Amino acid sequence: MKKILFLDMDGVLADFNGGLGDNLSNMFKTGFFRNLPVLEEGLNETIQQLQNQGFLVKILSKAPTKKSHKNFVNQMVDKANWVKEFIPCIDELDIIIQATDESKGEVLKYYPQDECYLVDDYTPNLATWAFAGGKCIKLAKRIKNTREFKQILSLSELAQEGI
Repeated sequence: MKKILFLDMDGVLADFNGGLGDNLSNMFKTGFFRNLPVLEEGLNETIQQLQNQGFLVKILSKAPTKKSHKNFVNQMVDKANWVKEFIPCIDELDIIIQATDESKGEVLKYYPQDECYLVDDYTPNLATWAFAGGKCIKLAKRIKNTREFKQILSLSELAQEGI
């Protein structure tokens, strides 16, 4: 049994809100995801630390369009290129980009024997993951006692404290 850590991209690895500004339509432009700032300094080293702790680390991100939309492929390529630049320790085959209408929990059917965790900042993604049998970690802006998931304030915190 492998321990697999799936990381959301927007809001966990990349500063989606900082890149978005005040215009929601920006996220549909080619190059938007490719040019997002890194959310946390030392990101590649933090991921390597998690890998050294025995985790297979994968990226599990969503594009804000359906697969049939003309921008889906561009968004997928932008996200993959962002990961290649800022987290080169992640293998290309470990980058999963879904369409907006797909559930992150669906991914678990490909890993039935493994212990799978999802780090995400969006609670509905964590809920579908938990419903499908995965373990959840909420990247939060602040810790709240009312949340049902483990909470962290940064990936470096997770790498230091463990799961």
